[in-house]
This record gives sequence, C-alpha cells and structure tokens, in this order.
Amino acid sequence: IDSEKIGVIGHSLGGSAALAMPRLREDIDVVVALESPYLYDIVGVKKSEFQWLQEDYPVPVLNIYSDSAWNHLSDWPQYARNAEMIAASNASIQNIHFPGAGHFSLTDLSLVSPWLARLLDGIPPDIEYRDYLQRVNQSILLFVDHFLKSNI
Repeated sequence: IDSEKIGVIGHSLGGSAALAMPRLREDIDVVVALESPYLYDIVGVKKSEFQWLQEDYPVPVLNIYSDSAWNHLSDWPQYARNAEMIAASNASIQNIHFPGAGHFSLTDLSLVSPWLARLLDGIPPDIEYRDYLQRVNQSILLFVDHFLKSNI
C-alpha cells in the first residue's frame, strides 16, 4: 500500500462524504462517487436556491450514475454541481452512466439480495447484476490506476 496515494469511494450519501474529503484534507488524491451529489459544495440557500462553492474541484473525480439519477441531474437541485461537471470539459473529471439498472445496483446489495435491490430501486434491471458491477468495477480500477499509479 502506498500511503502517499489515497483515494476515497462512496455510494449515495457516502459518496457525498467522499466528495467532501479533498476539500477538508490535502492528502486525498482521487475520488470515486457512485451516484452522489456534491452536498459539501452547498454553502447556503438564497431565494430558495442552493448557493455553491466557487472553487474548482481539487482532485480527479469519477462520477458513476445508474438510470435512477442520470436523467434527473438537471432537475434535482442537489445534483446541480453534478450536471455542471458533466457539461464542463475537464480531463480529470469523468462521468459515466451505466444504463439498465437503478441506484442500489451500484452496490453489492444487488448481489447479496437481488430481490431487495429491485424493490428499493423500484425498477426491474435490464441487466445481470454481476455483469453490471463488473463493468462498474473495471471503470473504477482504470480511473484510479490512471490517476494514482501514473505518477509513481
């Protein structure tokens, strides 16, 4: 383990916590957020709208989305920063949509209890969970390896 190269990953609100880490600590080098809003970047509310931190995101980030959020990023106010990052041209910010399944398909819950994942997602998956997670995991490994190992 190279303790000089630290990456964090999280899903949903755990991903929001992971996205906050490079803003709070200087030793975080990369973040992977699985369908997670940039909640830490909300600095206030004015006229019923979120006010966002104006600083650039400090480290490379991979945002991964399922069908649950992908088509709603521009509609849901807490995901406004996510939608903004998709529109921006920045090589260190990557956004991937894996179609065919819902929010909990991005976790091991879909393997442990496929029935519960389907129930919580509210949509039947169009994919095999194991294949879906394998594609998600491969993308994460490529991203993390690129940004953490390329400087070794």
